[in-house]
Amino acid sequence: KAEGETLVLNIRFIKLNRNFVLTLRNSVMYYREGPMDESAEVSINLSHEMLVNILIGAVDITDLLTSNDLSIDGSRLRLVKFFSLLSSSDGDFNIVLP
Repeated sequence: KAEGETLVLNIRFIKLNRNFVLTLRNSVMYYREGPMDESAEVSINLSHEMLVNILIGAVDITDLLTSNDLSIDGSRLRLVKFFSLLSSSDGDFNIVLP
């Protein structure tokens, strides 16, 4: 689904006071903790719990976009695109460690 897509997303976990930059490139998502990337297409502030609920399917993108627990700076369309590229997993995959 993500073939040919490139996207940079800043995430700030409000309660944890931690920043992450997610970069999607060549169908692979990379992340790093640290300062926000000024070139990001979208930045969001949300709780860690909200992100977990999105990833497990307990909250859908409509709920996310209308939630008072989220602030968005940048393109809402790119945020929707980012979450649309995530797919559920059966848990049968390899994890590559550095």
